[in-house]
Amino acid sequence: MENKSNKDVKTGAVVCVVPDRDNSLGYEARIFIKDIPGEVSDDMLEAVVRMNKNLFEIRDCRELLFRADVHATSNEVQEQLEHLHEFEKPVPEISYHSLFREKS
Repeated sequence: MENKSNKDVKTGAVVCVVPDRDNSLGYEARIFIKDIPGEVSDDMLEAVVRMNKNLFEIRDCRELLFRADVHATSNEVQEQLEHLHEFEKPVPEISYHSLFREKS
Protein backbone atom coordinates (compact mmCIF):
# COMPACT_ATOMS: atom_id res chain seq x y z
CA MET A 1 0.00 0.00 0.00
CA GLU A 2 1.33 3.43 -0.97
CA ASN A 3 1.86 5.95 1.82
CA LYS A 4 0.99 9.52 0.78
CA SER A 5 2.36 11.97 3.29
CA ASN A 6 2.56 15.74 3.54
CA LYS A 7 6.12 15.38 2.27
CA ASP A 8 4.77 14.38 -1.17
CA VAL A 9 5.33 17.86 -2.58
CA LYS A 10 7.12 19.25 -5.61
CA THR A 11 8.36 22.51 -7.05
CA GLY A 12 6.74 23.88 -10.17
CA ALA A 13 7.28 26.85 -12.43
CA VAL A 14 5.62 29.27 -14.77
CA VAL A 15 7.86 29.19 -17.83
CA CYS A 16 8.12 31.80 -20.54
CA VAL A 17 8.92 30.66 -24.07
CA VAL A 18 11.26 33.29 -25.55
CA PRO A 19 13.36 33.63 -28.69
CA ASP A 20 17.02 32.94 -27.93
CA ARG A 21 20.24 34.08 -29.65
CA ASP A 22 19.89 31.59 -32.52
CA ASN A 23 16.30 32.72 -33.15
CA SER A 24 15.08 29.37 -31.91
CA LEU A 25 13.08 29.03 -28.70
CA GLY A 26 14.42 29.23 -25.18
CA TYR A 27 12.74 28.73 -21.83
CA GLU A 28 12.93 31.00 -18.78
CA ALA A 29 11.22 30.51 -15.46
CA ARG A 30 9.32 33.62 -14.42
CA ILE A 31 8.34 32.27 -11.01
CA PHE A 32 9.01 29.08 -9.05
CA ILE A 33 6.21 27.68 -6.93
CA LYS A 34 7.30 25.56 -3.96
CA ASP A 35 5.41 22.98 -1.88
CA ILE A 36 2.93 21.94 -4.56
CA PRO A 37 0.97 18.87 -3.43
CA GLY A 38 1.86 15.78 -5.44
CA GLU A 39 -1.61 15.40 -6.92
CA VAL A 40 -1.68 18.89 -8.51
CA SER A 41 -1.48 18.76 -12.32
CA ASP A 42 -0.23 21.38 -14.78
CA ASP A 43 -3.83 22.37 -15.57
CA MET A 44 -4.71 22.71 -11.89
CA LEU A 45 -1.65 24.88 -11.29
CA GLU A 46 -2.50 27.07 -14.28
CA ALA A 47 -6.04 27.67 -12.98
CA VAL A 48 -4.74 28.75 -9.56
CA VAL A 49 -1.98 30.96 -10.96
CA ARG A 50 -4.30 32.69 -13.44
CA MET A 51 -6.56 33.70 -10.52
CA ASN A 52 -3.57 35.58 -9.06
CA LYS A 53 -2.82 38.33 -11.54
CA ASN A 54 0.49 40.21 -11.61
CA LEU A 55 2.60 37.50 -9.98
CA PHE A 56 5.32 37.71 -12.62
CA GLU A 57 6.44 39.57 -15.72
CA ILE A 58 5.09 38.17 -19.01
CA ARG A 59 6.58 40.74 -21.38
CA ASP A 60 8.48 39.16 -24.30
CA CYS A 61 6.84 35.77 -23.79
CA ARG A 62 5.66 33.98 -26.91
CA GLU A 63 3.84 31.49 -24.71
CA LEU A 64 3.46 30.66 -21.02
CA LEU A 65 3.83 27.10 -19.80
CA PHE A 66 2.56 26.00 -16.40
CA ARG A 67 4.49 23.08 -14.95
CA ALA A 68 3.47 21.56 -11.63
CA ASP A 69 6.79 19.69 -11.55
CA VAL A 70 9.95 21.52 -12.55
CA HIS A 71 11.45 18.19 -13.63
CA ALA A 72 8.95 18.20 -16.52
CA THR A 73 10.57 21.36 -17.91
CA SER A 74 13.66 22.13 -19.93
CA ASN A 75 17.20 21.86 -18.62
CA GLU A 76 17.45 25.67 -18.66
CA VAL A 77 14.62 25.98 -16.15
CA GLN A 78 16.03 23.31 -13.87
CA GLU A 79 19.39 25.09 -13.96
CA GLN A 80 17.68 28.35 -12.95
CA LEU A 81 16.12 26.62 -9.95
CA GLU A 82 19.49 25.22 -8.92
CA HIS A 83 21.22 28.63 -9.42
CA LEU A 84 23.90 27.09 -11.64
CA HIS A 85 24.74 30.29 -13.53
CA GLU A 86 26.07 33.03 -11.31
CA PHE A 87 25.10 35.93 -13.61
CA GLU A 88 21.41 35.05 -14.01
CA LYS A 89 18.89 37.34 -12.42
CA PRO A 90 17.08 35.68 -9.50
CA VAL A 91 13.69 34.12 -10.13
CA PRO A 92 11.03 34.81 -7.48
CA GLU A 93 9.87 31.83 -5.42
CA ILE A 94 6.53 31.55 -3.66
CA SER A 95 4.64 28.86 -1.80
CA TYR A 96 1.74 27.13 -3.52
CA HIS A 97 -0.38 27.75 -0.43
CA SER A 98 0.23 31.51 -0.62
CA LEU A 99 -1.76 31.53 -3.87
CA PHE A 100 -4.90 30.87 -1.82
CA ARG A 101 -4.49 33.70 0.71
CA GLU A 102 -7.05 36.50 0.74
CA LYS A 103 -6.13 39.49 -1.38
CA SER A 104 -6.50 42.85 0.36
